[in-house]
Amino acid sequence: MCLRNSPGPAPTETSETGWPAGKLTCLALGAALLVGGCAASTVDRPRLAAVRKVAVVGFSAHLDLGETDLEGNPLPTTAPVGPTAALEALREGAGRTERATRADALYDGLRHALAEALGWSVLTRGELLARPAYAAVLQEQQSPAGRGLLAKSGHYLHPEGIIWEIKARALSEEDRMRLLDGLGVDLLLVAQVQLTRDPGDDPSGARPVAQVELLAFARGSVDPVWHYQGPAGPPAETPEAAADEAYRAAAVGIE
Repeated sequence: MCLRNSPGPAPTETSETGWPAGKLTCLALGAALLVGGCAASTVDRPRLAAVRKVAVVGFSAHLDLGETDLEGNPLPTTAPVGPTAALEALREGAGRTERATRADALYDGLRHALAEALGWSVLTRGELLARPAYAAVLQEQQSPAGRGLLAKSGHYLHPEGIIWEIKARALSEEDRMRLLDGLGVDLLLVAQVQLTRDPGDDPSGARPVAQVELLAFARGSVDPVWHYQGPAGPPAETPEAAADEAYRAAAVGIE
C-alpha cells in the first residue's frame, strides 16, 4: 500500500512547475493508483489514534457496469439467473425496493468494517437520523425533490436520509463543526463506492468489483485527516461482498 503519513499541517511549498508541492504529491499518488493498482492514502496517524466515536455522514454508491461485453456485444438487460441479471436490473433502474435495501447494506457494511477493524464506535443510521444537527444539515444540503429524483436512477445507490457523498465532502468547516458537536463524535466520514463489472469475467456470469474512496474530517482541521483512494478489489458474488473487501482494505492501512 502506498501511504503518506501526515503528522500535521505543513507550509505550502511550490515546485518548479508552479503547482503546490502537496498537489503534485497527490497527483503522483493518483497516477500510482491508476497505473500500479496501489492504494493512495493520506493518514494523520496521531489524530486518528485518539478517535473513539465516528459517524458516516455522507455516502453514495455508483454502478458503472458498461453497455457491452468485452467483444462489444450488448449486455442483456434481463437474464434468467446469475449475478449479471441482478446487476443489470439495478443499472436499468428496476427494483427500487431492492436498490434501497442494497444501499442500506452497503452503508452498514462500511460501519461494521470500521468498527471491527479499528475498534471505533460508529453511529447507526437510526442514531444519525435522530440527531437534530444532522437533520438540519441534511435539509439545507438536499431538497426532498432532489433526493427523490436521484433515488429513481439505477446508477446510484443512496441510503434514505443520508447526505449524498458529493454534498457531504463539500460541507463548510462551520457545518462540519456543527455535526461534530451535535453528533458527539470525534470524526466525520464521507464515502464513495464504485461498483463495476470485473473485466475478466464472462458477461453471462459477470461478478462485481468495488473501489472505495474515504475522507475523514476532525475538529480543527480544514483538510481530511484521512483520505483513502483504493484500487478495485477482487471480484465477488455480490456488490455487498465486493464492497466489504474494499472496506477492509481501507481499514488495514491505519490499523
